Amino acid sequence: KVSKLLTGNECIFRVMAVNKDGIGEAIESEPVLACNPFKPPSAPSVPEVTAITKDSMVVTWGRPEDNGGAEIEGYILEKRDKDGIRWTKCNKKRLTDLRLRVTGLTEGHFYEFRVAAENAAGMGEDRKSAGKGKSGDL
Repeated sequence: KVSKLLTGNECIFRVMAVNKDGIGEAIESEPVLACNPFKPPSAPSVPEVTAITKDSMVVTWGRPEDNGGAEIEGYILEKRDKDGIRWTKCNKKRLTDLRLRVTGLTEGHFYEFRVAAENAAGMGEDRKSAGKGKSGDL
């Protein structure tokens, strides 16, 4: 295993046999392009909002159909006010569950959510909620 290769760099490997009689003649590989063998995951399923209270909502989603060849390490859930343009993270730590109770919401506001999965290759595409949850709806 060769580590610390930089993605996008071309590498040539040289191999030599070593035994009690010494070091053999080196052979070289063809040039090889270093790349991550994984791809970012596809988007999780559409987030759904349930258990709405005046200042919280439970948001749930499903796993991505394609993990990009690597285990899903976690999820990032973001929210924004329906009239806003700025997305903010709902979680400080990486989520491993497929649900999160989002707290600290303002009563009477509509919120939109989006979720993305992350693997060894990085963050995948996000999936936005189909509808917007309004805090305070019971």
